[in-house]
Parts: sequence; C-alpha cells; structure tokens
Amino acid sequence: MISVVIKNGLLLWIPANLGIKSGFPLSLIIGMTAIGIVIGSLLAKKYTSIKTFYRANLFGFIVTGFAILFPFIYGHQLFSQVLACLLLLGLGISAGLYVIPLNATLQEEGSQVVGIGKTIAVQNFTDNSFMLFGTYSVYLLNARFDFSVTASLVTFGLVYLLIVLYLGALSRK
Repeated sequence: MISVVIKNGLLLWIPANLGIKSGFPLSLIIGMTAIGIVIGSLLAKKYTSIKTFYRANLFGFIVTGFAILFPFIYGHQLFSQVLACLLLLGLGISAGLYVIPLNATLQEEGSQVVGIGKTIAVQNFTDNSFMLFGTYSVYLLNARFDFSVTASLVTFGLVYLLIVLYLGALSRK
C-alpha cells in the first residue's frame, strides 16, 4: 500500500519540492524506492524467519519514519535531491524487510487454516483495497480539503504508523 501511495505522491511532490519536472532525475528518485524494496527483500532472509517474524515490526516503524520525514525535504539543490534519494532508498529497504516476512508468515499461517489459494486471494484483495484507499485518501486530501502534497504524505505516513502499531500489537498476542 505505502509504495503505491508514495509513488503517486512523488509524481506531485518532486516537481513542487525539488524542482525536477521530468526526465531521468525524476525517474531515478521514484525508482529509488523500488530498488530499496528489492534490496530489502534480499536481506529479509538473513534478518528474519517464520519463527522470528516479529523482528520485522521494527522495520515497519522505520518505514513510517522515512515516510513521515522525506516530504519535508525542500530545495532545488543537488543536496536535497541526493537526500531524497537516500531517504527513499532507506524507505524501500525497510519496506522490503517488513513486507516480505509479513507476507511469508501470513501465507504459512493461512495455508494451515484455509489453504494457500484462499490465503493468497485474501492477501491480494486486502493489498489492493489498501492501495485504493491510500491513493484515494491522498487525492481527497489534496482536491477536497486543499492539503499540500507534503501534508497529505505526512498524514498518510501517520495513518500507516497506526496500522503498523495495530499489527505489532496483534503479533504480540
């Protein structure tokens, strides 16, 4: 969910805050999150397992921190652009370290309860529902309530924090 909302938000945020209107720099900044997710998913096997998936909650909080911090970067200098790339790379790595163990645990536990096919179907439905909700929420905050892109992304980061806190509380039970 967060990757889709951030990608869509970046299309509005980058021109407004970093002054990049199009071209390779815009694609590079947006792509940093995807590169980070790939790196994080490769590292996930080393840092978590089905038995220690609760460790992934830490990375969920880190994702939230990055998601709340990066919209405050402002400036048309190279430093601001590099800082945005580094924060989005960190966000992506943390997201990979959070989502991959979460999905593996969900599929492992769900396969024992309702079967792997139904588990994946419910997981995909939930993912797509959250993506739709997140994208529409950012649009609604911008269009209807006149929020800035930065305020919308920070608000979404705070909502994501609440979701991570809820999932962390569930994993302790």
